[in-house]
Amino acid sequence: MVKYALYTGCTIPYRLNAYEASTRKVMDHLGVDLVDLDQLNCCGLYVEPANKLAYLALSGRVLALAEEQGLDLLCLCGGCTSALAKANAYLKEHEVERNAVNEVLADFDMAFEGKIRVVNSVNSFVEDIGLKTIKKQITKPFNGLKLAAHYGCHLLKPSEVLQFEDPEAPQSVDDLCAITGATMVDYRDKYECCGAPVIATEQSLAVKIINNKLKNISKSGANATVTVCPYCHLMLDLMQLEAEDTYQTKYKLPALLHTQLLGLSMGMDAEDVGLSLNKVNAEKVLDFLSE
Repeated sequence: MVKYALYTGCTIPYRLNAYEASTRKVMDHLGVDLVDLDQLNCCGLYVEPANKLAYLALSGRVLALAEEQGLDLLCLCGGCTSALAKANAYLKEHEVERNAVNEVLADFDMAFEGKIRVVNSVNSFVEDIGLKTIKKQITKPFNGLKLAAHYGCHLLKPSEVLQFEDPEAPQSVDDLCAITGATMVDYRDKYECCGAPVIATEQSLAVKIINNKLKNISKSGANATVTVCPYCHLMLDLMQLEAEDTYQTKYKLPALLHTQLLGLSMGMDAEDVGLSLNKVNAEKVLDFLSE
């Protein structure tokens, strides 16, 4: 049995419950055991530019909690995956910083030892569980649904740490979604950022970036987009409404989480995967499900 310690990060519990709910449903359906960790903290992603040791201590504590369970850490957020994987690799290789972090963790009767992997949900589906295994569970494939995948930045980079696939020509999300029966379509600037990193300092720029992406996706003929990161999802879903208002246009382009897509194709109800929580009405994708 595949078993992980689950890390949902900060954004998902507060702003994207559908991601956690659909992940738990799909993983349970696939026989994957998810173990919840107590007293988790932020991964430290946004602390790194200001204080590297503080970032390493925050990530180190999360990693140590998973190590106490003897389990690899499953991350649902791309940013968390990147931050924790980087810290994991760095602390393993740098004794001075590792000792400094463990001095901090000693106050919590904890220590980082570097015994586990950090795994993103896409890595889990593609590499640990396997596409062939998942495909056997598809009971209501999509018929005629055209999907545009958005990979985001942190799923693939830093590539020297994550070592998942070619960051310049990734295929994992397309392959994962294609087993549901959907047709994957390409579009201009497919691998460009969604704009989320600048939204706190320059929202107008972030809206411009996501508007350009939505415009390109619409030109591809896609019926919906697929996201694998909470911030990317919020940009393509929630901020789509802002882009429509700012640029006086109407996209009405549903943004599905990859776990929602998988769950629906496995025969789960829309309620099971939190489809009603999506800001852009996504119910039209249900019309493409086979009976």
